[in-house]
Amino acid sequence: MPSLLQRLEKATGWYPKGISKEERVLVRKLDALVLSYACLSFFAKYLDVSALTNAYVSGMKEDLDLYGNRLNHINAAYAVGYVVFQIPSNLLITKFPAQYYLPLAEIFWGFFTLGTAFCKTYNQIVVTRFFVGFSATSKSELGRRNALFWIANPLGQMIAGYLQAAAYTNLNNNHGLQGWRWLFIICFIITIPIALIGIVFFPDMPERTKSRWLTEAEKKLAVKRLQEEGFAPPPTCTPSRSSTTSAPSPTPAPRVSALVTYYTDLRGKRWEPMVLAGVLCVFANIVLAVGNVLNGLKFFAYIAVVLSSGLIPVLVCWTAEGFASDLEARAVTLASYNCLGAVTGLVVPLVAWPVSKAPGFRGGFIWATLLSAAYLANVGVVLILNRRDEKKAAQVASLETGSSPSVEEVRQVDEKYIFV
Repeated sequence: MPSLLQRLEKATGWYPKGISKEERVLVRKLDALVLSYACLSFFAKYLDVSALTNAYVSGMKEDLDLYGNRLNHINAAYAVGYVVFQIPSNLLITKFPAQYYLPLAEIFWGFFTLGTAFCKTYNQIVVTRFFVGFSATSKSELGRRNALFWIANPLGQMIAGYLQAAAYTNLNNNHGLQGWRWLFIICFIITIPIALIGIVFFPDMPERTKSRWLTEAEKKLAVKRLQEEGFAPPPTCTPSRSSTTSAPSPTPAPRVSALVTYYTDLRGKRWEPMVLAGVLCVFANIVLAVGNVLNGLKFFAYIAVVLSSGLIPVLVCWTAEGFASDLEARAVTLASYNCLGAVTGLVVPLVAWPVSKAPGFRGGFIWATLLSAAYLANVGVVLILNRRDEKKAAQVASLETGSSPSVEEVRQVDEKYIFV
């Protein structure tokens, strides 16, 4: 009789149809080893990042004289550190054992988060947040699992708010430390054990894993599955051995992520929600830029922007599948996404979203409208280029086999390639 876990897996379509028993056991193990650690790590990251905003409104602003736009400048320092090491970090992880590299980076950022608790001046906060951003660059399977991973983001933000409230109420002035300082200490205490979990359980890449938790047959099966899906192994020179801070409130974005990525896994067309998200963002930011609209329409605009942010896991999946044959290109492209987001988070808040301009931010919404339109145009260009490349590939294949594919065959190949 199937167990409760097996019934749940079947009900949610957690595994592809036709998957063998051996593959099911392997994927279940990988979910436990990889997905669990990734979610915990992402949760810890956003717990640490969100702590700054919570601390700012709970006494840090007054204690460290962070008036004017100084919070923007501190966030900018985090973004600079994030941008500087984003691409190098994503390349390094293709070269060095991930089960050590990722946790060590996490420990590094944990200690700088702890250091924030003992900052006495604005300049010390700026330097500390730069190194927190610097060490956060190491954090980036598909569809439903990617959505589950992304849910850890708002959970971290939300729980940071609860922790700050508890720290301010119960620990304020305990041992001479204000409540907001205790928040960073608590974040450090949560972060370090998660890093140690990564060292013990994270299995590294299939081609070079030495994990004690996987059998030799399972390691070979993991490599075979990737090859069958078209994902390239690491280069032969490999050694053998993505706003930065946001308010701590629960949002519908994680539910959107789970539902949409599940939908795209079943339908096989990643591009559909990407286009919808772009249209929603353009419309919503135009409404917010105008400002003088009905409250109901303004509320819808804010919700539309939040819902659109839940499409990030779909974009990551689409990109990973598009660069399946080139590991380093995939790493650089995904890192570039994060860099672009961080640069935007660095420049835009200083110019369009300064704290002193709250709550209108008309310039910020105009900027967001332009970015949304550019994103929507880019999705269209990618679709057109993919269709062109696949038609060329179909023509080459027909020349090699000496037979011409039918129009229906070309269309089917086009859809399979373009709309993954």
